[in-house]
Amino acid sequence: MFTRNFIITGTLLALLITAPLAAHAQQGHTDAAVIIEEIESTDAPDPNAAPKPADAAAKPAAAEEVMVTEEVAVVEEVTFLRAAPDFRDGRFRVGLVAPGIYYGNKGIDAMMTMGAEGEYFFFEQLSAGLGISVATDFQSNAKPNAILNFVPKVRYFFDFTRYPRISAYVQAGVGLALIDGKHAAADIMIPGGGITWRWKDHWYLGLDTALHVLARSSTAVSFQFSPTLRYQF
Repeated sequence: MFTRNFIITGTLLALLITAPLAAHAQQGHTDAAVIIEEIESTDAPDPNAAPKPADAAAKPAAAEEVMVTEEVAVVEEVTFLRAAPDFRDGRFRVGLVAPGIYYGNKGIDAMMTMGAEGEYFFFEQLSAGLGISVATDFQSNAKPNAILNFVPKVRYFFDFTRYPRISAYVQAGVGLALIDGKHAAADIMIPGGGITWRWKDHWYLGLDTALHVLARSSTAVSFQFSPTLRYQF
């Protein structure tokens, strides 16, 4: 009898102790569920909400990137314009001078001229070289019909900052002219000049002009005008 009463009393005490703990645990689970639900509702995007404006810091960053790009482009352009356009110092240039027009006095009628030349640049603006050309009117009569010229020459170049592909030059030289293959004359080429345009990296198109004073017993003066094609290496 005592044993049964002891068991009943212990059971009631256990229920009295564990019941509040169970209720508190159930309340904790409920509070946790409410907190999780509130967090999820806070994080979920509102479909009816207006779109947020783009980050203001992104615009200055993009503008700064564009500004840096423009500054780099300007620096590259200035560097290119200030640099010598051809980098001629210490280089050779060879070319064809043809077909052109050769015309003078003392019986020198209009002729077609063609030739070749080569020059070496001792400095960026100064070169020296040799030009060989022949002019002929394809006739055979008492007048001069063919003139062969050997003229060493010097040239001084002028560059244009705003147009780096274009250069102009003045030239002068003294050489030998052979008229009709039998009459020699001093060929004084002064003044002369021309213009070149850098077509590609090593190729140049241009025009060349010169006044030739053919000095012999009867001095003649002739003028030569020719297109040119040159290669620099």
